[in-house]
Amino acid sequence: MREYLQRHGLIGQDIEQFFPRTRDRADIPVMKCRNTGVIFLDAAPADLDRYYGERQPDHDGTTSRTRVGGAEVVTAAPADSLRRLEQFRVMVAGKRICDFGAGSGLFLRYAQPVARDCAGVELNRSQQDALRAAGIRMEESIEAFAPGSFDVVTLFHVLEHLERPIEMLQQIASRLAPNGAVVIEVPHARDFLFNTLQSEDFKAFTFWSEHLVLHTRESLRGVLRLAGFSQISIKGYQRYGLENHLHWLARRKPGGHQAWPQLADPELNARYGSLLQSIDETDTLVAIARL
Repeated sequence: MREYLQRHGLIGQDIEQFFPRTRDRADIPVMKCRNTGVIFLDAAPADLDRYYGERQPDHDGTTSRTRVGGAEVVTAAPADSLRRLEQFRVMVAGKRICDFGAGSGLFLRYAQPVARDCAGVELNRSQQDALRAAGIRMEESIEAFAPGSFDVVTLFHVLEHLERPIEMLQQIASRLAPNGAVVIEVPHARDFLFNTLQSEDFKAFTFWSEHLVLHTRESLRGVLRLAGFSQISIKGYQRYGLENHLHWLARRKPGGHQAWPQLADPELNARYGSLLQSIDETDTLVAIARL
């Protein structure tokens, strides 16, 4: 990713090693641009498209499982999908939508009663088949759809997996109807856990060979502009609450949202999320962009 990001002016030349490896690959170091704050991998796994197409999903649509150091962390997938539906309900209600990188398709399943029409792009063939059985049109490429097919295209934690994100966003843009929009959610390169707390344990957990780049607001805006989008809004969003961060500090491992649910107070976490937004250190960035 280094050459790609530099060629497009998204990072500079002042590069440092931020962490020696990803959680699943000892041979892939994690790098950071000192000038921009963008975090990226110094190498990408080979043949990612084939890997995504053939691998067995690590979730069943109700939970997502991550195994690190012998421990399995389970995240409730419906919570994020339902939150996204409510967060963007006004945008998808009565509209033709496409979820790019649909995965298990939980968001599309929830959106079916709300949207005018739902479709998806997904490389994994077993997940394609399951969603087709649910009456959702699924394709392996956005190019399978006609120009102007969609009012909204969503990419939830997908952009960071793409080796050529600008070109892919250009293809997506050509499938948008007039005044259509993309909604993009990505992990943030200024996450509080490694930006301020500098947690080495969190770095060892969160950096992954499939996440090729972690964006800042500025780099995400740059990618969208280079893809042809001009009306761009980017906001921080905090997916994980204070109980998760306290668990990292006390236990130095993930799963605080499971281990200490008694600390998951919605009002407190809303205020904590607002604080992290104010210092630009949320774990997630959300972009809405139009041409």
